[in-house]
This record gives sequence, structure tokens and C-alpha cells, in this order.
Amino acid sequence: MSKDFSRAYIERRIRELSPWYHKIQLGEGIVTPGMEFDRIWENTRTVIAGIEYTGKRVLDLASWDGYWAFEAERRGARIVVSTDVRLQGFENLLFAKQVLGSKVIPLCNAPVQDIENRVRIAGFDAQFDIVHHLGLFYHLRDPLLSLSQARKLMPVGGLLVLETAFINDDRNSYMAFAGLHDNYHFYGATDTWAPTLLCLREVLIRSMFRPVREETWKWIEPTPAMKKKYEGRTGAKVGRITMIAEAAAEDSVRRADYRKIMEE
Repeated sequence: MSKDFSRAYIERRIRELSPWYHKIQLGEGIVTPGMEFDRIWENTRTVIAGIEYTGKRVLDLASWDGYWAFEAERRGARIVVSTDVRLQGFENLLFAKQVLGSKVIPLCNAPVQDIENRVRIAGFDAQFDIVHHLGLFYHLRDPLLSLSQARKLMPVGGLLVLETAFINDDRNSYMAFAGLHDNYHFYGATDTWAPTLLCLREVLIRSMFRPVREETWKWIEPTPAMKKKYEGRTGAKVGRITMIAEAAAEDSVRRADYRKIMEE
């Protein structure tokens, strides 16, 4: 924690900036009052434990208040760019960055659908060794476009860390639509898709990624209340999964897919 700020000031600003999405440790026992999603975050933390961040360039998509961007920096990343499309949480990120004395580079109003252009316009090195795509895929109208955009910003061998809602089915390939108001098939208003595990593998491959380190992937079931509500309605075993994929070479996909990815 930076010595430029008193404990009283930090605690007051935390209250003023509420609500917080993540529980960010600011030092000396001060933690921001984030949402109760510890199971999901611990799941991701376990999966990325085997990734070497030291000296790497990291892009953190949909960063919100910067939790995973700060985590990458803590793990030794050389450069971390934190992006989001929304202003909500951005002031929280800037405050946490100051208190932590962080060098994370914030980039607001940067939609993932256009992230390549936004990163280049901002003048950053447009190649990242690790891209965090956490808690984002299932919210998007066009999730495959987000994978293509991420791939354009990665060298061959770069790692994508993907965390999303999914259906625990490795035999059938489809994405279930979340439905309409008062009839959501899983979770709620901000959610759009729940892909099966097989579908996730396939869309990664068609987006020039190679699923890797599958023995480290972890998934968690919904709470009993959510399981009763959503699985009872659809029969789909919806949960959350964190997976790792490696940016593959051009010749790993069909030429038609390569053109789609590069021309989007």
C-alpha cells in the first residue's frame, strides 16, 4: 500500500466508490468489499497458478475494477493493459492503482469487439503473451468475434485464459441462448450464451487457438438454488469453467476460417 494515503482516506474512498465488484487487497488488511463470487475467482486462480507471468505482456479484457490486472502484475508481468467498455468500475480501478502504486495501464471505453483498433490507437505494443478473457464470453452478443480480436493481438504460443458460463457436455456442440426477461434459462439479464464444453473447444480451434493444459482446467457447479432453478427448467448442467488455450499458427485452421478471423 502506498504511503501517500492515510488509512482513513483509503477506507473513506472505498465507501464512496461502492459498489465494488472484486475483493482487492490494498495492503495492511484493507480489502475492497466485492461481490460474493469467491468460488469463481478461486477456480480461476487455481488454473492460472501454473502460468509463468514473469516478464510477460498481459491484456486483461473486461477488467472492471482491475482485480485480474493487478494479479498479473503481482505475478511479475512486465506490462499489463487493463481494458473495459464500461465506465462503472473505472474510477475504482484508478483508485486501487494509486493505492497499490501499480503500473497497470488502464484503457477505458475499449469494447472487446474492436479491441485491436483501440489498443493500436492508444499506441500500445499490439502483441500480448497472455490475454485474460474472464467472465466475458457468455455476456457477449458475438463471442466468437471476441476470440478473433484477442487472437490478432497474440503471437503464436501466447496463452488465452478463458473463464465463462458453460454447459458441462463434452458430446454435443451447441450454444444455448439465455432467453428473455422472466424466462432466463440460466443466470440472468446480462447473460446471452451457455456453450457446451465441446463447443468451447471447437470455437477456440476455429479461432486459431489450441486448447492446452486440459488437465489443469477446472469447473464448478452452480449453487444448489441456481441448480434447482435453471437445471430443473432446461436439463442443462450449467456451471463455470476456466480453460487455457494457446495461440496457434495460421496453418492450424482452414483458409476460409483464417480469412474470417483476419478480415473481421
